[in-house]
Amino acid sequence: MPPLAALLLLFYSPTCPHCQRLLPEFEAASLALPPASGVAFGRIDATVETRFAAANNVAGYPTLLLFCSGALNKVVLLEPEE
Repeated sequence: MPPLAALLLLFYSPTCPHCQRLLPEFEAASLALPPASGVAFGRIDATVETRFAAANNVAGYPTLLLFCSGALNKVVLLEPEE
């Protein structure tokens, strides 16, 4: 397995409509990248892992956090206008 270049974490709530729409897309993206890419994806139910979410300053759902070479980069998720 190649070294991990990036980790994309999704903090979500199972009852959040935006999260429910994002989860299938997030799953598809995780399956689209081959393991050799060095990019890993993770989902975290922030309603269960409350301490971990708070430690990462998660204030709303969905929240995406990108870690590259061990450094955190906040990802801003923009909802399309409806």
